[in-house]
Amino acid sequence: MLPQIKTILYATDVGPVGPHVFRYAMAMAERHDATIVAVSVLEPLGTFGQSLVDSYVSKTTLDKLRAEGLEKLKAELRERLQEFCATEFDEAAVCMSRVGEVLVRSGQPAEAIIKEAKRVNADVIVMGSHGHSAFGEMLLGSVAHKVTQRSPVPVLLVPVREDEG
Repeated sequence: MLPQIKTILYATDVGPVGPHVFRYAMAMAERHDATIVAVSVLEPLGTFGQSLVDSYVSKTTLDKLRAEGLEKLKAELRERLQEFCATEFDEAAVCMSRVGEVLVRSGQPAEAIIKEAKRVNADVIVMGSHGHSAFGEMLLGSVAHKVTQRSPVPVLLVPVREDEG
């Protein structure tokens, strides 16, 4: 029996190459009559940065700022998807009807992407990859590499360059 693709997790950093990668998620969604869940993940501050912030900002204020920031990024991601749909499709509403959820999470990107894929019961993850060398990935790691190694579902890596978008 052939696998069914009903839910696609589109992972994005909301960078300039997002539309290029989203084209692949949308093409797959249209072909399989699937829903897209868009997710972007913000990495937490490091220990030093967090200690500096804690020195100057109360926990209540910080929580409020964090929540406002996540909502602002979520709205920006939704707006970018709408702009893409308006540019690429005759009827933007039809395109946007494929997008079920727009999420912004905080945490380690690879872990958060995999967690969301499990939560939404994704059949595939679509994300961009900058194509770092194997040596670069060994030293630095890459979100795409980590996701492909740990994901319980197939991952479509779309090669990207910064001049694409």
